[in-house]
Amino acid sequence: PQYLDGVRNRQSPRDSGKPFRGEILSVKVVNSIAIAEVRVTMYDLVYHEFLSFHKIEGKWLLVNKMITDIAGQFIPEEGGNKTRLVAYIEILPAFEKEVKDALKTMAAASIRETGCEQFEVNTKKDSPNSVVVYESYTSKEAFELHKITEHAKKFFELVKGKIVNNNIEVVLLTGLNSTN
Repeated sequence: PQYLDGVRNRQSPRDSGKPFRGEILSVKVVNSIAIAEVRVTMYDLVYHEFLSFHKIEGKWLLVNKMITDIAGQFIPEEGGNKTRLVAYIEILPAFEKEVKDALKTMAAASIRETGCEQFEVNTKKDSPNSVVVYESYTSKEAFELHKITEHAKKFFELVKGKIVNNNIEVVLLTGLNSTN
């Protein structure tokens, strides 16, 4: 089917600019129905898609797409380059509890992500509204994937108007005592 012609050039999520590599494993056609199995490499994870098509008036139409909900394989970035960062957040006083609760929720969800090695939320000892978050990911792709998770998007939306200048300062780090 024509849909499969572009499988190697798609982006996912749509318009993200992130490459989507698809390898067609099999296509089975019976009369006007086709089923394709595609191995998808997106960011640093591998998924399987099963696509079903119906041929209507001479054109193949995608009617169903099933994607595995758990990655079948983790692929570390070439060279094993980790991404480490510190994020600084200044909470507006009226929203201290709400933002801190959201940060705890974000940390709990983030540490369960494939590729997230550490997500540590702290406050400055002398300034309880000054938050410092240390994050470590196995690769740049894992960090990019983190930023578009549902829990991250929900957090970023929640803090609008509740942090100073609506700004989270992110400082990328380079390890001096390690090779990556």
